[in-house]
Amino acid sequence: MAAGKINKNKLKMYDLSFFRYISMNSFNLLKADVGSILASDAFEYAGGYEIDELEEKTHYNATVTLDRVYTYNEFVDFCKENDINPRWNAVCYKDEKRENLLKSEYTICDSGIFGFRSVGSGFVYEFDEKKYPYLTSVSLVEPGNEEMFGSEEKTKQHLLSMLRYMQDEPEFFEMINGGKSDFLKKIEKSIEKDGFHIYGFAITAEKEKLQRIASIKNIADMTITKA
Repeated sequence: MAAGKINKNKLKMYDLSFFRYISMNSFNLLKADVGSILASDAFEYAGGYEIDELEEKTHYNATVTLDRVYTYNEFVDFCKENDINPRWNAVCYKDEKRENLLKSEYTICDSGIFGFRSVGSGFVYEFDEKKYPYLTSVSLVEPGNEEMFGSEEKTKQHLLSMLRYMQDEPEFFEMINGGKSDFLKKIEKSIEKDGFHIYGFAITAEKEKLQRIASIKNIADMTITKA
């Protein structure tokens, strides 16, 4: 939840941690076989907690790297089979022009991670539903359905709408992201053509659940911080 106000082109936030990014290095891109100019041993994440250091009955945030790139439906099946309800999901896309350079079929946004919140998280606000269908994760919720995941097609449209919305608000994007939005068109075209894929997720849970998740064979890496 975000709280603040915008007045005369100035944004005042009451909680600056709302804009805190998950560290790029929290995901181990090499283990997931995702290419990036940032994916090298030199960017190995330093910090976080080891599983054995965690306190009981205390919530922690964890960024979890999968053992490979998954299709959306594969990822949904994996989460359901293992009783995992991620808060946020990390997306990669195809970039044929850089495939040889990165030695990987998939890549990520060079300016940082890109992904989407799970269904039902976030808050409702007004937007042009015709221009940006399923813009919010809340809009993916089916009436009477408590599923954590929207359909693949609706989730794809959700990602495309977010990308288009950010491109249509370049000044706001630059203020929040600290850079231009030019690269978003490339991601949009790739997702339109080849769909989207998942290489990791973020979750908030207590020690016992994180221990169980870490033991799953499909998990390649986990970085844990205090919630």
